[in-house]
Parts: sequence; structure tokens; C-alpha cells
Amino acid sequence: MTDFVANTLLPLAAQLDRGELQLQQCGQCQQVSYPPRELCGHCLADALSWQPQAGSGQLLATTLLHYSLEPALQPQLPIAIGSVKLSVGPVVIAYLDHPGCHIGDHVVVTIQRDLSGNAVLVASAANCGETL
Repeated sequence: MTDFVANTLLPLAAQLDRGELQLQQCGQCQQVSYPPRELCGHCLADALSWQPQAGSGQLLATTLLHYSLEPALQPQLPIAIGSVKLSVGPVVIAYLDHPGCHIGDHVVVTIQRDLSGNAVLVASAANCGETL
């Protein structure tokens, strides 16, 4: 196992499995990073630590997944997916819990289990489907 996998991917997977949304934050410039990396993408410092995040953000784009090679996903199709710009900076891809979410909606990203038991990011908002 490489140091990259041990230091970045495994901690992220473990935190998601526990239902915790934590992202790397640079101790030098405070930049929050996703996906995980070995060095800060802003200042190149290696002082990255995992910090809890609230998950609030804004929906940037949406799409419907109509086809999947993954057998576990096929009964759920179509699946709404969106890109969310978190208030702390990074953009994540998440399932949308309401297909009526629109670009610009304020959402909160949480961790939930899919039908296979995997931890996945899910964006939800009380106002999805309503005009802001």
C-alpha cells in the first residue's frame, strides 16, 4: 500500500463509513481541499489535517443518470446527481434526494448509506423544487 493511499484515501473512506463529513484543511493557509491530496493545492504546504465540515453549499449543476453498469443501481434509475460547491470551497458530486432541486438551490451534503450499504454523499434541502 502506498503512503498516498494510507494517508489520504483510507482516512476519507473511514470517516465516510462513520458518517462523518471531514475534509482536509491546510494548517498554513486554511484552504479546504477535496479530493484528498498530499500537499495543499493552494500553498503546497504538507500541513493538511482532517477537519469536520457542515456540508452546506449551493447546487451548481444537476443531471439524471439513466443507465448504469452497476447492478445495484439499476433498480433505482433514473438517479438525480448534482455538483455542489461547499461553503468552505471545494466542489463535490452528490446524489440529490429530491429530483426537483434546481441550480442555485442551497443544499446540505450529508452521508447516507446506499442500497448496497456503501457510504455516499447526498445533497438535500427543504426548498428543493421551489423557486428561491
